[in-house]
Order: sequence, then C-alpha cells, then structure tokens
Amino acid sequence: MDFNFISSAFSDVPCIFLYRDPVEVLASHQTLRGSFMVPGLIEPGWFGLNSEWIKSISLDEYGAAVLNKIYEAGLDVVSNGNALGVNYRQLPHFIWTDLKHFFHLKFTEEELNKIKEISKYYSKNPGIKFSDMLEYENRTASQHHERLIEKYVNPIFNKLEAVRKSL
Repeated sequence: MDFNFISSAFSDVPCIFLYRDPVEVLASHQTLRGSFMVPGLIEPGWFGLNSEWIKSISLDEYGAAVLNKIYEAGLDVVSNGNALGVNYRQLPHFIWTDLKHFFHLKFTEEELNKIKEISKYYSKNPGIKFSDMLEYENRTASQHHERLIEKYVNPIFNKLEAVRKSL
C-alpha cells in the first residue's frame, strides 16, 4: 500500500482518506467480510504481513492487523498533506459542506436534495437506513474486537484523529 506513490502520480487530484472507528469496521466485517479481511484472498505481503504469522492468528486478529496497516498508510498521507482525513462519523453532512468545498463542487438545489435523500440509506443495502446500520454494527462489536483494536489499531487511529482535528 503506497498511497504516497499514487498521490505523487496524481499530484493535482484532490484526495480524501475516509476512515472509521476500527471497532466499528471489525464489527461490520462480521456481517459482510471484505476480501481484504480474509487471509489469502489478497497477498498478505501487500499489507506488510508475514504469510507464516497469519496462519497462527484468528480471522479477527488478521482483520485488526490489516486495519493497522491501512490506518498507518492513511496517517502517512494525511500527515504529509497528500489527502484530507475524513472520519466516517462526519458523514453524511460532510458531503454537502466540507467535501463540496474541497472538490470545488456546486450542487443545484435538486442535486443536493437527492444527495441528502440517498445518504439516509446504507450503501451496501439500500433498504436499511444508514443510522440503523450504524446502531446494529455498534451492538455487534464485542469486547474481543475492542481488545484486538486496542492491541493493533488504536494508537494509529488516535493519531489520525488528532491530525484530522488539527487541520
């Protein structure tokens, strides 16, 4: 994961790094696990993880280790000014306020109303309200998830939040 290489290739293109509370991410993947959260579906070396080590850990621990690497890369690009850090909790309001300005977008009243209506629903399952899905995922987070995130991700997540809030 070399976000800085990608951003240098497209240096004139504004970029955001959207991230979420890592406990919520791990809980979300209990319902619908992304391919990057399953050992072996993506080469572990891409995340800087050892193939042998991942054989000795649980699926959730692998997920926490992957999140650590993703958040480290995100912290790097946000800290270097190559991307704007956006916490998932800033959504959806961020879309029609700060994001609009960041990308120099102009919405008509009709477009803005459509964006606000669509943003009420969960992207992976449009039949579910966004707020209901967040509430469900927070309920599914376990103490086990919290311990794994504390071990692997929280120091990086906290730094990422501090950088985002300082800008």
